[in-house]
Amino acid sequence: MRFTEILFASFLLVLCSCNQSNAKREIPLTVVRQSSNLIHCDVIFASSVKKMEEENEIFIQLGTLDTNDEELPKQVAIVRINDQPVFLYNVKTEQHGKQLNQDYTGDGYTLTLSCNETDEANAVYDCTCTIKKGSLKSEYRLKRMPNHHDY
Repeated sequence: MRFTEILFASFLLVLCSCNQSNAKREIPLTVVRQSSNLIHCDVIFASSVKKMEEENEIFIQLGTLDTNDEELPKQVAIVRINDQPVFLYNVKTEQHGKQLNQDYTGDGYTLTLSCNETDEANAVYDCTCTIKKGSLKSEYRLKRMPNHHDY
């Protein structure tokens, strides 16, 4: 009888951990292999510097969007969700030492970027990237780095 209880408890533990990992990716971001030509892309986010350099992996792009001659360029983020580009506009940026926090909104989505600089010479940051829409939420751990290339 004791063995059955332990087996059942183990099963529930595995089941709960699977549900929690799936809940973290309710909004799946699609990887792209080149930066968008719709913005001047200054910053890119990938799962690692190596993935960016070797596979051109990009989850998030930051840059400026020229709107028209009467308005200043807008700071934007582009993500790809359900194979469609989603533009999010910068609403808040705060820098405190090596900590950089940015918020972007658009199309009902909110993107929060919380980054800590880890490689000052190359301007690389470790980031927690949280995207929300209504009750849906996904969290990613990504590297933020300058876009030195024309991908």
